[in-house]
Amino acid sequence: MAVSRRKTVIEYSNTTCIVRRGNASDFIPALRFRNPKARYDKSEPKHITLYNPATREFPSGLLDRVERRLKRRRLPFKVIRADHDPFPLQYLHPKILDNGHTLRSHQTESITRALLHERGLLDVATNGGKTDIFAGIAKLGWEVCKYRSLMLVPSTTLLHSTAADMRDALGFKVGQIGDGLRTAGVLTVATDRTLVKGSPQWASAKGCEPDAGLRKRLQSVQILLVDETHHAGSATWQMILSAAINARYRIGATGSSKTGDSLRDIAMRAYLGPRLIKVSNDY
Repeated sequence: MAVSRRKTVIEYSNTTCIVRRGNASDFIPALRFRNPKARYDKSEPKHITLYNPATREFPSGLLDRVERRLKRRRLPFKVIRADHDPFPLQYLHPKILDNGHTLRSHQTESITRALLHERGLLDVATNGGKTDIFAGIAKLGWEVCKYRSLMLVPSTTLLHSTAADMRDALGFKVGQIGDGLRTAGVLTVATDRTLVKGSPQWASAKGCEPDAGLRKRLQSVQILLVDETHHAGSATWQMILSAAINARYRIGATGSSKTGDSLRDIAMRAYLGPRLIKVSNDY
């Protein structure tokens, strides 16, 4: 007699997935990664498993891996998500930006996949127009759904240059957080060094309270855009991504979705999601 397998039930949120029911052995292999440190240090475990058995949670960026494994093994499962309508992509067109740029086909395809899948990595080669892709996502988000966006950058140089580029492209107010600035906008560009002070995890590690204004800003956005995504594997960026609990859309862009640091690549994948598109210099 065939044994009936218990259905796996997973509750999805923007930051973590909770396994409400199911056998851990059915899905844990999808959350297990080789530990590169074990090659050089025998005291290190051979694998890293991104699953907390105490809370039955795993990072939401890995849900597609879990779903793929369960489907491949023909195991019953259900994912519980909040009800919402898909993004109305019919409003996307090549002339949407205010800077006079016409979106190229790979840029409109990147925007389409980002808004369709809601989270993931855009692997866009240098000169592929990442800024215009992010601007298109932010502009559509605000004009169609009144979604506010937060764009994370790794330096004050990028803070100022990106904010200037975004003002040209969007035609509405762009705020800045970092380098002594705290201004609000429909899109806000922020440095990790300042923004992380709004994270409860960061505050707990420092033995203080999180900055109330920054925490509120992190919780107020529906679209989170991560530039230079290879930094997303760092602890600071992970704290920021975890604190943006209401960001339904989480899109990273980088010139390479593989940094050469396996652990950082795993973390980047876990907190943002799978690669959605790869754009080479042949576009």
